[in-house]
Amino acid sequence: MMQFLGMFRHARTIHAQGLTKEMFVSLGRNAVSARDVYAQGGLIVMAEGEARNRNQLTRALKLSYDASMSLITARAYRTWGADYPRRLEGNVVTAVIDRAEDRMIVSSDRAGAIAVFYAWRGRSAAFASHPELLLKMGAAGRRIGRDGICELFALGGYFSPGRTAFRDIRQLEGGCVLVADSRGMRIKRYDSCVQAALKDEDVPFTLNDYIKTLPQREYALLLSRGFSEKMAKPLRDRTGAVLYHHVSRDRDETEELSGKLNAPVEAVSAAPQALIEAIHENVIATGFPGTGAEEAVIYSVMKEASGVNLTPIIGGEGVFALESMTEGNLLRFLKRDIYEKIDAEGYARDRLNEIIDKLHLPMDAPGGEEWAERIAVCYSSAGEYVRRLRLISDHVGCGCFCPIMDERFLRNMLSGLLDNACGRAVKKYLPAYEKAIIEEMRLLLDSEDQPVFELVDVKAAAREMNAESADVSALSRLIAINSFLYRYEVEISGL
Repeated sequence: MMQFLGMFRHARTIHAQGLTKEMFVSLGRNAVSARDVYAQGGLIVMAEGEARNRNQLTRALKLSYDASMSLITARAYRTWGADYPRRLEGNVVTAVIDRAEDRMIVSSDRAGAIAVFYAWRGRSAAFASHPELLLKMGAAGRRIGRDGICELFALGGYFSPGRTAFRDIRQLEGGCVLVADSRGMRIKRYDSCVQAALKDEDVPFTLNDYIKTLPQREYALLLSRGFSEKMAKPLRDRTGAVLYHHVSRDRDETEELSGKLNAPVEAVSAAPQALIEAIHENVIATGFPGTGAEEAVIYSVMKEASGVNLTPIIGGEGVFALESMTEGNLLRFLKRDIYEKIDAEGYARDRLNEIIDKLHLPMDAPGGEEWAERIAVCYSSAGEYVRRLRLISDHVGCGCFCPIMDERFLRNMLSGLLDNACGRAVKKYLPAYEKAIIEEMRLLLDSEDQPVFELVDVKAAAREMNAESADVSALSRLIAINSFLYRYEVEISGL
């Protein structure tokens, strides 16, 4: 399981020791724990992931071809200073603590595929691969307030960029650097996939280009109505792949897909109880409740693939479809007095405008505000989507590939959005899933001390559960929120 953490000018570094199984290096009030750490003099450096351009980097920095990523990062910092993240390509997260300069730098990858959570108190800062690590090392509190409730209930299962439900914990966005020094803490953007896509200066990076970069191994490809179908033939031709299709209530398309692709397609569906367990496991894997049953299905497929030594590839264009930030929200379940206090719709609109401002989207482009909203929502949900995929696959114990984890493909997809907007398909679940989710919700309602009911109107949840066409996706997310509140002993304040 991939884990890393770091603390800068923190009095509680001793509390970070032993929280991961990785190497732990401390220097005064600074500490780093990761699989790949380099330390020399007053410098502690870590790297997680692998730079796509490592060969060019080792030549430019006069290092051997087999140098560790942390050593490459240390030499890059010594050579290019705090601007070094611009030189790294691919899915790699780095951190540098320089005691001589009294400075910490943490960089994310451009696509935001590897999750980095951080917290700060006064002049000290901490970062980690999972929010639970920040809580355990005492770097952050467990409180959520008005903003946290809005994040949980108003944004359709995703979080707005840079934010989490916890008041004290943030996420580092893709293409950004966190800098902490004597002047305080700040976030700088070193690259933007959106701006690169708008400039359209590079040759488009296609799906076939992406497939050619994949390691030679056996894959499990989850077929959906997106670009995963387009991946099937070239992936099978190049490396071989087992094709999976998740059976939905609409119809079993397995035979149709098999004929279309001229290849055998495995129909998969999780046992109902396994789906319920996966909803809870996803909260543990990612640290936060997500899209409920949809994530549970992905978790189940990943687990099945890893059980037969296949590497999952998850694709789909749904994350790039035009959607409202408040689509599929859970606001109707909130208690009336809480709903009136938080102004969730206003909060969601503020976050959307914040994204548009940060990405410097030109409002005078064709389509104006609608165009900017489409780009902003798709870009932000893409980053959240790939981070969660990585965290889930890591929790299952397998690698995972997704085209939009590669910033070149993400840029290509974003440029394609300029003239292409489509509605988001709503997934329908098997009756056995619906029955299992409703039964789980019934168990929650029968209990008097579940934490979710501090926020949710029990009668509203019961009405949805007993409706002829119950929204099982919404109910599954309520179950996940309850699991989150319970597991992390969340404190609700400020209402």
